[in-house]
Amino acid sequence: MPTLADRLLDPSGGQLPQELRILFGHFVLSHALDEQMDHCQVASALTKPERKLMMHLGVPRRMGQLAEDLNTQPSTVTAVADQLEAKAMVLRERDPDDRRAWQLRLTEAGQEARSDLIERIVAQFRELSGLSPDEMTQLATLMDRVAERILQNGLPKGFTL
Repeated sequence: MPTLADRLLDPSGGQLPQELRILFGHFVLSHALDEQMDHCQVASALTKPERKLMMHLGVPRRMGQLAEDLNTQPSTVTAVADQLEAKAMVLRERDPDDRRAWQLRLTEAGQEARSDLIERIVAQFRELSGLSPDEMTQLATLMDRVAERILQNGLPKGFTL
């Protein structure tokens, strides 16, 4: 079986640029986390779109803003919100700043499920990455800088948070 180093060699036999190695590492980690979350007891009760929407609901959010942040149609957010509402995870309420708009808010059960998801993601990330606490701090600092720069310049079309 080829090693990671073998997979990252370009056709001329040299190693790929570090930027591509970073992207590849991110892809592998993200895919592995997705796979594990699909089999997680609490997470398996929620679909991937439901989990993704719940991760964006640390505070009540307008449905239109959620659609924009998730790079999806408002009707998709409505459908996922309907599913989460049926599971008693979210409540739909009028936005106090604009009574014409609706926002979603996690219920107590939704907050507990979101907290559990975060704990499981953190534990799985630590297990999968094998990074020390210091390495985790360094990586988080670097990724914060990358994310901040991208957000300052505007998200590319088709990019989701």
